[in-house]
Amino acid sequence: MPYGARRIRPHGDFLLHDLGPSRADPAPEPGPELAPGEWPTAPLWGLGHAYAVGGERGSWLHDGPARRLTEATLWHGGTAQPARDAFAALGPADRAALIFYLDGL
Repeated sequence: MPYGARRIRPHGDFLLHDLGPSRADPAPEPGPELAPGEWPTAPLWGLGHAYAVGGERGSWLHDGPARRLTEATLWHGGTAQPARDAFAALGPADRAALIFYLDGL
C-alpha cells in the first residue's frame, strides 16, 4: 500500500496546554507561541514501546521526569487539571484498564 494511502489514528490533540505552575519550566523553543508552563501535547502512539526504548524508566512529560504514565498524568495541572482529577478519581481497576489501553498504543 503506498504511504499516502495509509490511514493513521494519532491519538493526540496536537494543541498547546498550560500544565500549571508546577510544570512552568521555560519553553523548549522560546517564542511568542509558547509561554512558560505551556507545552505541546505529545502524540500517544507508540507508548507501549517506550519501556523498550527507555528501559525501566520511561520518559514522560515534556522533559522526561516522570517514570510512569500514572505519575505523568498526576503531575498535570492548569488546563489539564480536570482530566488529571478524573484520572485520580478512577478506581484501581479502571485506572489499570486505562494504563493497559495506553500501553497498547
